[in-house]
Amino acid sequence: MKGVITIIYDNGKKNYTDSVAIRGRGNNSWTHPKKPYRIKLGKSTRLMNLPAKARNWTLINNYGDKTLMRNILAFDFSRRVEMPYTSPAEAVDVVLNGDYKGCYQLCDHIDVRKNRVEIEEMSSGDLTGGYMIEIDAYADAEPKKFYTKLYNIPVTIKYPDDDEITYEQENYIASHFIKLTTAVYSSGYSDPANGFGQYMDIETFLRHFLVGEYSGNTDTYWSVRMTKKKEDDKFNFGPVWDFDLAFENDRGTYPINENAKLTNEWLC
Repeated sequence: MKGVITIIYDNGKKNYTDSVAIRGRGNNSWTHPKKPYRIKLGKSTRLMNLPAKARNWTLINNYGDKTLMRNILAFDFSRRVEMPYTSPAEAVDVVLNGDYKGCYQLCDHIDVRKNRVEIEEMSSGDLTGGYMIEIDAYADAEPKKFYTKLYNIPVTIKYPDDDEITYEQENYIASHFIKLTTAVYSSGYSDPANGFGQYMDIETFLRHFLVGEYSGNTDTYWSVRMTKKKEDDKFNFGPVWDFDLAFENDRGTYPINENAKLTNEWLC
């Protein structure tokens, strides 16, 4: 759907108007009465003075979270533990064709650019990076994906884009991720030189892990984004995403603290 968007912000003191294309987004979230959207502006801008200059932005519906706060709170914690990149998150009221649609969360569309995911932009001749992938439970619905023989992990390739990635690049990033799973599976997995540490940035892994565990987010392990930079063998973890079921909002894990005391285990 195409139209015109007007954004009023800074307590009504400022506004921004542009052409816009709107489409639905999400997997399970799209099944709810309150729909999530992706918006594409006519020109790149730092929307509401947010860090990245871009055309693509996201409106998260947060339908499963009646407080409308869980994503914003988790993103704030991610910034506090100094993850390399965390999407901004602004609560906004959305009116579509004169109808009030509710309070949404305006945030980045997760893509490769300055002040978002900052890895090398690829050309067809590049091979070692940069890449963005996602361990993704919805991989079956994605065009660019692979599965590991060990652990049967579903992985989608998020960057380079579907219509730009080459056959050689697909094979390279799949093979490189399989090196990580092979190292994890090996008897010498913890060896400093030959274990999984040669393919995993431990610091971003631990920070990503702590955000998921602190928030009690069962979806943390349903979807894990990772990046690989050029000429660097290690996968970096992040950005974090999708916390509407966190903070005691999932019947499958609630009450998290009591269950943890009984089993003395992390959520994962």
